[in-house]
Amino acid sequence: MRALTAPALLLDAGNTRLKWALAETCPGLLSSPWLAADHCGAVVVGSSTMATLVEQLAAQLMGVLAGAAPRAIVVCGVRHATAMTALAHELQQRWPDAAFSMMKAQPEFISPDGTKKLHSPYHPSGSLGADRWASLIGAMQGLPDSIRYAVVVNAGTATTIDALCCEALTAESASGAAAGKTAIWRHGGGQILPGLRLMWESLAQGTANLPHPDADAHAPRAIGWGQNTAQALEQGVWDAQIGALLLALSRVSAMPLTPANPVSTTPVVALILAGGHSQGLLKALQDAHLSMLEKNLPGVAAVTLLAVPELVLRGLAFAIPAASAPA
Repeated sequence: MRALTAPALLLDAGNTRLKWALAETCPGLLSSPWLAADHCGAVVVGSSTMATLVEQLAAQLMGVLAGAAPRAIVVCGVRHATAMTALAHELQQRWPDAAFSMMKAQPEFISPDGTKKLHSPYHPSGSLGADRWASLIGAMQGLPDSIRYAVVVNAGTATTIDALCCEALTAESASGAAAGKTAIWRHGGGQILPGLRLMWESLAQGTANLPHPDADAHAPRAIGWGQNTAQALEQGVWDAQIGALLLALSRVSAMPLTPANPVSTTPVVALILAGGHSQGLLKALQDAHLSMLEKNLPGVAAVTLLAVPELVLRGLAFAIPAASAPA
């Protein structure tokens, strides 16, 4: 494991895990803002206090930071406001010299190099979860110019599905100077449904004499019709998730581009999967569903599947305070 010198610490405070990553690069150099796998990890939340979680986090970071402190800390999360306040307090107590920021959704995001803008229709803007906002930023920044539509999925305790559409390319940079084209992206809105574990748990709690499927299964074992009760439960829950994704893909491909400035006549749609169940959803889609879907999306050239479990953390990397960049 290579030790890092004063990187930025990125934190995604989920319901079950406190996920972390370290980034060395400054915002102007984040075309590929990621490090090796040994520079990211997670702390299981359980019933631990925030003080205990931060102690466990510091222990995981000890070898990577080599005794140094992070130069900046950027946090987002879905926890209750009281819990997020407690987390912020413990982090600032542990690393008082680090520049600290808590990401919140905004009406607009402009990439550090001015080549991409993201607009959100949410009102008020703060009602959009910061983790979803970070995911949208991470997805937009990583998409090539050939892709004009995207469905961004966070498959965790809850499954969130958000639509992205590139409305136009302008000939000016964000600063107004002629410095190449700027892609204007729009968040079309989203959906929230119970995640895989919550679906299984609700069946277990609300019904009698039903087996408990493996809530941590990484992919469905049954394909098609279940041949016993356990398989039927498992397949039903996975298909409920997959069905929502397929419907979202059909809807996002119908989102209108700017009539005066269409970007593509036969767009490629990206389905970006993040979160703890992203690999399972990826395998399920590859095994049985995607080819069927592509045949039924008029005007769409192809669907590109991408699994990026750490997508929220990638988006947070673009919120590292510029003032904290290393000299």
